[in-house]
Amino acid sequence: MVTAIRYIKNNAVRLFLVIILIAFWFVDYKSNDKFTFCLFRMITHKNCFACGTIRGISAILHLDFISAYTLNRLNILSLPILGFVYLNCLKNNRL
Repeated sequence: MVTAIRYIKNNAVRLFLVIILIAFWFVDYKSNDKFTFCLFRMITHKNCFACGTIRGISAILHLDFISAYTLNRLNILSLPILGFVYLNCLKNNRL
């Protein structure tokens, strides 16, 4: 019973991650960013450290690394780290 629940949980998490990646694929990273999710930017009209992250991830999924770097320089560092953590969790059966 416990293994069935763990199996369902693991597959639900994997499905959620795939849905998130598909959603990031459809983000228009070349837009003029008048619409933003960033509360800090909406209030202060200044970029925070995370501004451009979603559009940068979309650019990386489209293999446009130069745009991803110009949108947010941290994208180039954060995605390999997240990939390493994800693969480590898969290896240890934590996900």
